[in-house]
Amino acid sequence: MENIKELIMNNQSDTSEKKIFEALSKDVLNGLSIDLVSILYFTNDNMNLTCQYSIDRFNKHNLTNIELLRSDFPNYFSSVIEDGSISAENVYSHPNTKELTETYFEPYNVKSLLDYIIYMRPLRKA
Repeated sequence: MENIKELIMNNQSDTSEKKIFEALSKDVLNGLSIDLVSILYFTNDNMNLTCQYSIDRFNKHNLTNIELLRSDFPNYFSSVIEDGSISAENVYSHPNTKELTETYFEPYNVKSLLDYIIYMRPLRKA
């Protein structure tokens, strides 16, 4: 978590979302020894996911701005929304991810994944 620590230690109040995504993604990429990290946002109605940031260890793919539609991948969307995460060692055989095979996994050489929802809520005023 050295990149996130560095952001915290520098205590920059103007740290951009992109810098936070970059630091977090680099830490995950290195800490888990994986090849690709992407951060996606749901639309307010949970009907679409759009990639906001992507980092690839080998600089083969940039997934930023890729959009996934719930209408195209209903099992995946339902599963990740209901359970809050999906862990698939083999995305091609996992019942909640295999529908993404042709349009997402094969073109980007994805074989396994860990998708996890981070909920963001507005801060309450005291």
